[in-house]
Amino acid sequence: MKGKHHYHKGDRGLEIAINPDDLRVIGKCRIFEQQSTSGFEEVPEIEYPSTFAPTNKMIQYDQSWFVEFKWRVFGPLACLLDCGYWKTQVLFEWMGGGETNFKPEVITQDLGRPGQEYTARLQINPRSLRPGVYRVICCLQYCFQNGKPGPIAGFEDKGLIKIYEDKRVVGSYTTGNGFVESETVTS
Repeated sequence: MKGKHHYHKGDRGLEIAINPDDLRVIGKCRIFEQQSTSGFEEVPEIEYPSTFAPTNKMIQYDQSWFVEFKWRVFGPLACLLDCGYWKTQVLFEWMGGGETNFKPEVITQDLGRPGQEYTARLQINPRSLRPGVYRVICCLQYCFQNGKPGPIAGFEDKGLIKIYEDKRVVGSYTTGNGFVESETVTS
């Protein structure tokens, strides 16, 4: 099915491993974070809304955040997919430490309708990942009802994010070897 939806190699987004003349899957993943209130306990009159906004890739350890997948399926084979489902998964590679065992996923039933938009949201709870720098990879996989992976798979590399813990310097002291150390308090 030739239509107004075209896949271009330069497009950023999910890269899908299937012939685009038979089936096109077009989508994107985005990371959203909730406003952190860490460090503002001493100013109680300031209240932040509990809304989420696109991330700046600097996420506090105590923040809620999520990864949102949005995709559409086009082509003559799209109507045959209603006998399966889509598995969305986020992989986190800790820079300097390897892969993590934290791999959240969500299952979304395919409706077999060409042009149907699908959305999956993977909630990341506060303190799910320890402070550090992580590469984030978003994966989309079509699966048959029996759980076996189908021939449609894609991924999007979201790059690096920094999970950090807000620590405040409250003073310093000199160690026995002549170095000055900062004394911190964890918020």
